[in-house]
Amino acid sequence: MNITLDPKQFRIEKTTRGAPCLIFENYKFRYGNKMKDEIRWRCTNKMCKATIKTNEKGITEKRTVHDHEPVCERRNLKKGSKLVGRIKLKSPSYFLPTRSTFGECKDSFENNETLAQSETEDVKPITRNGSSGQPVQFLPNEYQPQGEEIIVVNETPSHFMDLLYFSCAA
Repeated sequence: MNITLDPKQFRIEKTTRGAPCLIFENYKFRYGNKMKDEIRWRCTNKMCKATIKTNEKGITEKRTVHDHEPVCERRNLKKGSKLVGRIKLKSPSYFLPTRSTFGECKDSFENNETLAQSETEDVKPITRNGSSGQPVQFLPNEYQPQGEEIIVVNETPSHFMDLLYFSCAA
């Protein structure tokens, strides 16, 4: 099957590691081997059997039956998931109260006020490892505000402090 296509229908780029790759119909092919004056390209998906042969004029032979989606769609999915990941990382800083309310929360706990009475109804207590449950206990004077998280300290009679991290309730 001899097909000679215009070189404008495909493009040869370099991968992130500097190796040549061929992009054709949004599928990515890696350099396979060179035979006489032709170069054989294989699909970058290891399980896919699609191949293309090229020479200086263009594509001479193609077997492009793929069993996966094109590269550009996968890239868009990855970019979308990275964007969602960034939003998840940044969202608590937008929803949590600022450091100016740290003192108010601390005072409310010292005055035995409940969390429901304070203005922070959209937060839930979590432990240091991220799971909800009993707060971690620390010795006095060992707490520090970390970033934009609210840390509320309540001294107990046993000379331990209950330390609560608050995070946005999702």
